[in-house]
Amino acid sequence: MTHRQEYRGSGSAAIRGQTVLKVLGIWMLASVLGCEAARLIIAQAAPAWRATSIPSLIYVDVVYAALPFILWAALGGRQRIRRGLDFRFTSMEDLGRSLGVWVLIVAAAVFLYWGASFFTVPVSTLGLTILEKGTDMARMRSATPLGWVLIGVRVFFLAGFTEELLFRGLLFGWIACRWSPPIAVVATALLFGAEHAYPVLIPIGVIYGLGTGWVRWRTGSTFNTWVMHVLTDGAMFWAAFWVAMGH
Repeated sequence: MTHRQEYRGSGSAAIRGQTVLKVLGIWMLASVLGCEAARLIIAQAAPAWRATSIPSLIYVDVVYAALPFILWAALGGRQRIRRGLDFRFTSMEDLGRSLGVWVLIVAAAVFLYWGASFFTVPVSTLGLTILEKGTDMARMRSATPLGWVLIGVRVFFLAGFTEELLFRGLLFGWIACRWSPPIAVVATALLFGAEHAYPVLIPIGVIYGLGTGWVRWRTGSTFNTWVMHVLTDGAMFWAAFWVAMGH
């Protein structure tokens, strides 16, 4: 049985390289235009916000929110996102397997950073650095009610949905069908790690990408990886909140 025969994706074969490039190009343009429009609106309607973190939070939310709409337009509607990017519920067994993999990802990340602490800085320092670079912990200390809403919308809705549609949906589907699912697992994991930019976040990003890529391959669903993503972002959010509030 070949890798392509083993692959459980339902519609990813329809994703072409031209589609990937078109989506990414339009997303970049829409993000620039959306952020510029938000900047102009803020300057005219709420200039006092410019001295706060609210504009940066809005810009990030605009970027995340743009991609699902672009995918919806490029792929031809909600059903094509469901079939083409495999955003669909498969079974409780698959969901349970995904949660088991999520636990293994967390354990592997804890073990990796605990081991690294023997050669770098104390594990507590590493943990704080991860929260500082990977969450809104710095903004939480002075967040307004609107700021909390913008943070919450991104953490619990936008970030996981957008990143899973991009990495385990669009990119994984294209790479898996052009080459093979194992290559797609590794390639999207490396891209996901690189997307997080900060050196302290790259290892955990790659580990997470490998785990969710395997789940995407074996369950044929980005819904399952989205659940894993929300769990990860939610756990980091509450950890950052705990630290930021002085507990």
